[in-house]
Amino acid sequence: ERTYARAAARHQARPEDADASLRLASAELIRGQAGRAWELAMSITSAASRGDAHREAKLAGLKVNAALQLSLASPPGSAESLARLENARAAAVTDADRLRCAFAMADHFVAASQPERAYEILWTLGAGGESSTPLPLGDGVNIAARLEIARRLTQVAEVMPRATKAKLGQDAEAWLRDILARLAQPDAARTAIKQLASLGQLDRAGVIGP
Repeated sequence: ERTYARAAARHQARPEDADASLRLASAELIRGQAGRAWELAMSITSAASRGDAHREAKLAGLKVNAALQLSLASPPGSAESLARLENARAAAVTDADRLRCAFAMADHFVAASQPERAYEILWTLGAGGESSTPLPLGDGVNIAARLEIARRLTQVAEVMPRATKAKLGQDAEAWLRDILARLAQPDAARTAIKQLASLGQLDRAGVIGP
């Protein structure tokens, strides 16, 4: 409480100070006041954080955390929850935060009885560079994100109708053909190779495709 009191006093004395706003926003988030934390984070202008990499990263992470907490406080699968998740995704700048946002977005669509959209999000994530991001399991142990993506894909597939799974399989095949076609294009080959490598890793994790 003393830390919060100090942060609140500093912000009251210097409301235009970006660091004061960041400290108070962090304190509000710890107290469970995600709405207030979001308001404070959004009050910090781009100009106030531009050029300070540490402050920019802290502000982005704060926005992600506040928006994800607000989404969890909203009815599962609701439009309000989705809007908060969109806010979080827009703010994310690190692979770890982008993963958190994608997982939360997939959970949202499962709750909204739209498992096919959840699957598409996870499948696209698995083909991206974030799939190699380390995820902490605890006690200093990490796993590659593709293993968690594969687990979630399997869970979502179990609740999808057979016809939906067949349609997603066709879409994945079309997408793979597009990637292979881009290998012959000098300006697109590098990205295509990375996507194929990510899909290969996801395959080894236990998911070959929709």
